[in-house]
Amino acid sequence: MTVVLSCNSSTVPRAGQSILRITGYYRAPSAGTDWTCPAGRGERFWYWQVNNGRSIICASAA
Repeated sequence: MTVVLSCNSSTVPRAGQSILRITGYYRAPSAGTDWTCPAGRGERFWYWQVNNGRSIICASAA
C-alpha cells in the first residue's frame, strides 16, 4: 500500500514501511535497455512505471 505524506514528514506511518524521497521523473527507456535510476553510492532506490509505461518515477530512502 502506498501512502502519500507531507514533504517534511519525519515519521513512518506503520512498522515495516519506509519514507521514500522522489529523486527523479524520466522518460522510460526502450525495451531491453539496461537502465537504473541514478543513485548515490550504497543508496537503495525504487522505481515505478507511470504514464502508461512511458515514464519512470525514481525514489530513494529518505
